[in-house]
Amino acid sequence: MMSIQPLRPFSAARVAAEPEDKIWYNTEQRKSVVVLIQPFLWEAAVKNRTKFTESLALAYLSGALKKAGFEFECINAEMEVLSDEKVVERALSIEDIALVGISCKSERSYRHAKNIAKLIKQNRPDIHIAIGGMIASSADELVLADCEYLDTACRGEGEYLITELAYKILYEQGVSSIQGVTFRSNGKIIRNPSRKRLANIDNLPTPFRSDFEFKVKNNQDVFPSAYMMTSRGCFASCTFCSIHQIYGDHNVVRRSPLDIVNEMKSLIENYGVRRFSFVDDLFIMPSNKGLRWLDDFIGVLDREKIDVKFYAEVRANTVKHDLIRKLQAVGLSHIFIGIESGVQAILDRWQKEITVAENEQAINELELAAFPKDSINFGYIMFDPEMTFEELRQNYAWLRQSGFAKVQHLQNKMNVYYGTEAYNRLAKSSDTPPPALGERWRYKFLDGRVQVFEEAFRKFHVNLQDNSLEEYVAAQEEYRRESKIFFDIYGDCLEYRLYHEIMTFLHHSERQLYYHYFDECLRWLAETTTLDVSAYLDFESSVRAKISYRLDELLLASRCFKTIVNQRQLKDVETDSFPVFAPFQDHEFVIENFQSPSAKDRYESNVRFVGIKQAASGNFHAIVPH
Repeated sequence: MMSIQPLRPFSAARVAAEPEDKIWYNTEQRKSVVVLIQPFLWEAAVKNRTKFTESLALAYLSGALKKAGFEFECINAEMEVLSDEKVVERALSIEDIALVGISCKSERSYRHAKNIAKLIKQNRPDIHIAIGGMIASSADELVLADCEYLDTACRGEGEYLITELAYKILYEQGVSSIQGVTFRSNGKIIRNPSRKRLANIDNLPTPFRSDFEFKVKNNQDVFPSAYMMTSRGCFASCTFCSIHQIYGDHNVVRRSPLDIVNEMKSLIENYGVRRFSFVDDLFIMPSNKGLRWLDDFIGVLDREKIDVKFYAEVRANTVKHDLIRKLQAVGLSHIFIGIESGVQAILDRWQKEITVAENEQAINELELAAFPKDSINFGYIMFDPEMTFEELRQNYAWLRQSGFAKVQHLQNKMNVYYGTEAYNRLAKSSDTPPPALGERWRYKFLDGRVQVFEEAFRKFHVNLQDNSLEEYVAAQEEYRRESKIFFDIYGDCLEYRLYHEIMTFLHHSERQLYYHYFDECLRWLAETTTLDVSAYLDFESSVRAKISYRLDELLLASRCFKTIVNQRQLKDVETDSFPVFAPFQDHEFVIENFQSPSAKDRYESNVRFVGIKQAASGNFHAIVPH
């Protein structure tokens, strides 16, 4: 076992300070290759199946290497769905490798990085292997102590660091003088001083879109949306967030609006992409400086007259309807709000510095801006290790009443990341010891009833996903494929609207399954005095019977959707015949007169379900009236 040296920086004499934004050029044009790898976290494949798999991290790292004149290859295992063994096979087929850099975009992908490093070293012990990403910044010494096959952990921002690392490896100068790295030396683990944060991210080398290039080279459809970074950092202090371990402070550094728009124009020209996802922690800064930046951004987009759509992530207390309308006018089409909880005690415990009233006001502001409901998403954590049973009930009630609940929200359990305040707090209070590095902490809840509920719900969720929803999952995949074809070719056409309406119903039906389980399980735990196995089995049998009709309805509607797609019912219909899309318009006055929300929900569900079955038989007017 290697000893870990205390976190003492080298003296200035031993590590000379270099400018944080210096590019180390391959001055002699040496041909050795740097291989960049992003592992694939197989366990998250189902959860992330709707997300794009472009790696912006690899794009920025390879862009820096390209500008510095180094030879490089990128392997995005997530995009290509490659096992660790296939990644290694691909990497070792490349001649003259000098350096392998593994980018961990999540803490749990560390074990795949560890396995990849092991397999490479067993075949090529001469190759220097470095790891970067969140876990390399937060647990650098532990990572090297845990994995003997990794040579270097790279902390903080990596663009300029990767060029220096490549230079020092190719030119055989060693890594001991590089700031921001943790490395091995004479049986010890040495931690060099951190690099300074980048003050000007406009000067970063242009990202090289290796994933887009891969798809073009292999005659595949490019991603319909490109990831972009407009800022780095976050001023907030949420206890569960690990972002500050990358940057070391709470400052936010922004790109200039013109630099961002120029990158958009380049992506439009090179790949035809007009949709963009801004992956900043905070797109809207509530300060005067932040609002001036937004005005400039809106002004540049308006002046350049480019037709784009973009997604942004914001805090609830920055959502104002007049500002949202201005952003919509220049392309804001989807928004993500870090709501996280509908219980004030929980928000306070997490140091969100947000109130429930502000969360609710954010929803009202989006309604005032007429923002499409299905283009709004929340971050929401249903299960917190310290929550009481009453807090769980309130958390669920707020989410359901918000009208924006998704199944993902209902089953979200707080991930506790190494080195965060939440991690340190739980380590002191939990009976469950912290997990192995990179593993999910399967902690016990402090409230026994929350523990019973979460275990029962998790069993229900896993069983449903693994054994009952295959047809529904297949319908979702079909929807993503078919709706993209119709929308990209024909725009907002009849087929696209029909598919969207049916999928809205399917999502609604899926939520009802989970709502029923939540309601029944919360009621059972509130009323029961016995939490033994026999009582649970009685409950499980009872609730299964109560939700069976919902499950049958969801699965039959999924089959109907597949029938509609397979038969291409509407392929020859002139969309001009249906200028107005008003689903179920003739039923709205009936639905509005229902006094009971459950009765109203059941009636509306039946109306939509009957319409879907009729559409599967060829009567598309049942869903899209004219």
